[in-house]
Amino acid sequence: MKNKEGTPLKDERGFFTRAYDKGKQLFTGEESFEKKVLTRETKSLLINIYCIDQYRITQAQKQIEKIIEQETLKRTISDETMAKFDDSQVDLIIQMCRHEDVQLEINPGIITLQGLKGDVAVVDGNIRCMFQEIAKQEKIEAEAVALAKDMQWLYLDGESYEKYPPLVNRVIENDFQKQKKICNVTIGSHQYKIRFDFSNPNNSTEEDVRNPTNKVNMKRYDNKTKKNTLALPKDWAPMDGSAHVKLVTLDSSSKEYNFVQQKFKVTATGNQITKIDRIQNSKLYKTYMARKEDMDQKNGSKNNELQLFHGTTPDSINQINTNGFNRSYCGKNATMFGRGVYFARDANYSVRYAGAGLGAKQMYLARVLVGDFTQGNSSYIVAPTKSGDILYDSVVDNTSSPSMYVVFNDTQSYPDYLITFQ
Repeated sequence: MKNKEGTPLKDERGFFTRAYDKGKQLFTGEESFEKKVLTRETKSLLINIYCIDQYRITQAQKQIEKIIEQETLKRTISDETMAKFDDSQVDLIIQMCRHEDVQLEINPGIITLQGLKGDVAVVDGNIRCMFQEIAKQEKIEAEAVALAKDMQWLYLDGESYEKYPPLVNRVIENDFQKQKKICNVTIGSHQYKIRFDFSNPNNSTEEDVRNPTNKVNMKRYDNKTKKNTLALPKDWAPMDGSAHVKLVTLDSSSKEYNFVQQKFKVTATGNQITKIDRIQNSKLYKTYMARKEDMDQKNGSKNNELQLFHGTTPDSINQINTNGFNRSYCGKNATMFGRGVYFARDANYSVRYAGAGLGAKQMYLARVLVGDFTQGNSSYIVAPTKSGDILYDSVVDNTSSPSMYVVFNDTQSYPDYLITFQ
């Protein structure tokens, strides 16, 4: 069988373990340690103070110390994404700190930066950009897995057809949908040209760029003909062309509207709904359903999903509608039970986090995969370990009677309805 993976396994050690090893070899020469510090290069500046008496000398010293304090900054960074950094990213952080003359301290779960404000801001900004890139890649990978369950390209290997890896499959399917005649893909160190036959996709071919005469047949397998777990809901309105996001305002006399209104009114009795929009986001929905399918299989049941409320501000609405709930703009208000995205059982709780916009407030009724949960804690940046390498799916405020749920994976929730109220 040809190697279509082409990517070596990642170092499964955590970020901090790898960072410790790097720090040990680069900066300390020690064999083992519990925490590591990359100290700034010591630079001496001799200041001679001349005054008419000791009092003025003391005052001048205090002013200098105050200026130093005002110009220096100590900043801590804590994010679960750090556990996913590879060796090259660990090296990059270390080199950035050396270049900007910033002290770096690494402890489990936390990076501490200390130095001049401008220098710390540069390193902090670059690290947060790295977080965003990893989150972006995770989203692409989740979409690729969801797509592969919906539509799968295969190549002929000997006498049998084998699946392309999800990320490669995503590139092929996207170019096919764009009606490109040729799709270029790189798998490991190998480059291939995919030549599509749009009249019959099963006549498409894969060509090795190094040896153009080496061609293999391909097939496009539509999993939807076999199972419809990732099919879009039947009650959704038709989507327009290539657009994958659409807001549909519900008729106030419809059963769907009344269902959402009744859940809202159970606790938010003093508020009046003015509009309910159904969020139709095909990409988010399929990614969410793929996650649900995996969780149902992992937990051996299908009771992993709840409908919960999430209050938010007007400036986050478009982001959530397009990209879903994301910790970078959803975890602003609460961290008592962990640094994730918070959802409430009761609408009246989410009312207090619903920011006003043009005289109205908004909150979501969301589908959330709570799965197996445990007690939350403000120190959590990921759900705690359940057993071995298996994590809990979420954390709650009270395990015996939860009213608050926190998830740490952005694919575990889907913004079903946007409720506008007063």
